[in-house]
Amino acid sequence: LEDALAIQDRDSGKLGEILVQEGLSRPAEIEAALSEQQRRASTRLGDVLVEMKAVSEKELAGSWGTA
Repeated sequence: LEDALAIQDRDSGKLGEILVQEGLSRPAEIEAALSEQQRRASTRLGDVLVEMKAVSEKELAGSWGTA
């Protein structure tokens, strides 16, 4: 998971697209997570999605492994 989050820091614009393309999340979930991320300073999108239970840590790590 830490490796996935490190990659996310570099390529944060792609995470939502990847998760939607892989069928792991819906666009509405990504939008809600992005809104929540903006409310919190220095919180990663992946962390917000996991907290929202939109994706699991395993799914998040697997998605970044294919990016």
